Amino acid sequence: GIFHRYFYEANNSTVDEIKQLLPGSNCGGCGFKNCNNFANAILNDGVNSSNCHSIKQEKVDQINLIVDEFDKIRVETVTNDKKDS
Repeated sequence: GIFHRYFYEANNSTVDEIKQLLPGSNCGGCGFKNCNNFANAILNDGVNSSNCHSIKQEKVDQINLIVDEFDKIRVETVTNDKKDS
């Protein structure tokens, strides 16, 4: 439905927003192949952005705010989906 489409688009743009705050070196120090995979795991799997060894605390804090906001959207989407069922 429309909520799934909205959620998918919001997810992709939010991963991009997080990726922009990462160093972009694709070093693998976080345990992921590249910064894009790491950004996706931060948003969707609850991985901590401080796993990046070269990120500044200010960026970690910004990413945490983004994830918190997205989690609110995620809850609203699930709630609205249940109402529509």
